[in-house]
Amino acid sequence: MIRHNLRYKVLALASALALYFMYGRTDEKPLTSAVVRVQVRAVNVPDGLEITTQPVISVSIQGPKHAIDELLNRPDGGASELDATVDLAGKGVGPHMLPVKVNLRKPLMLVPGQLYATVTLEAIVERTLPVEVVPQGSVAPGYRWESTSANPASITIVGARSAVEQVARVEARVPVRGATGDLERDVPLRALDSRDEVVEHVDVRPSLVSVHVRISRLLRYKVAPIVLQTTGRPANGYRISTVVVEPLVVTVSGSSQALESVQAVSTEPVDLTGATAPIIRRVRLAPPEGIETVSASAARVKVFLVNEAVGTP
Repeated sequence: MIRHNLRYKVLALASALALYFMYGRTDEKPLTSAVVRVQVRAVNVPDGLEITTQPVISVSIQGPKHAIDELLNRPDGGASELDATVDLAGKGVGPHMLPVKVNLRKPLMLVPGQLYATVTLEAIVERTLPVEVVPQGSVAPGYRWESTSANPASITIVGARSAVEQVARVEARVPVRGATGDLERDVPLRALDSRDEVVEHVDVRPSLVSVHVRISRLLRYKVAPIVLQTTGRPANGYRISTVVVEPLVVTVSGSSQALESVQAVSTEPVDLTGATAPIIRRVRLAPPEGIETVSASAARVKVFLVNEAVGTP
């Protein structure tokens, strides 16, 4: 009886060992987890619409440690190895929360769980705006730029409605420093907002215009500093800390008597009433009677304020 039971015990042990070696052992290395930040790419964007948000999501992945370490050591933190997409087929104007499909190379795997991202669609619109030619720098002493023109004189701004509506003007900057004769050249255009900052994500058509600057010689001229003229007062507790005017000087012309009386050229007034934040804008120059500005007709001014309670701008 003992021998009979021993035989069965030995047989059970052998079976257990066989099962272990067949299924219980593994040569796979343990998995490691990581989180990668990746920008979501939209597919099937409907015609006439444009994405105005570029969502970034956190994707949890796992895989062998060496593969995870290699991924995370990439300059972009591994984002280029993941393709995260949302399908916008059939979607209209407005925000849409959509499931995200993520593809990644083996042996990496996604941690189970559905990911979502919110993508906003806006209608693509167009606006026609005139081209403003802005000479940069000063012509040679004794000369002036008399007029400017652009061909074409107006262009079209195309983009998402919110971006297009930010555009206040379209500027063509042309360098005239040291010029003694007419200039004609092709220059790029810049779409600017009310703070003279470039508006991103709009298409300027055409992107280049042909600019002509007419330059003539002066008989009587003078270089005078530009000074900022203000009205009103900042909010209680604030005062002006710094004023920046670009350019610093302007060439003016006029009669000998008028030129003798010119000590400076003022800007048009900038209203500071109730201001608590920096004021940055482009303002026209206001020369005295009988005086004409030559090298510039406007200046870009920056007025920085300080909060006296904390002593910082």
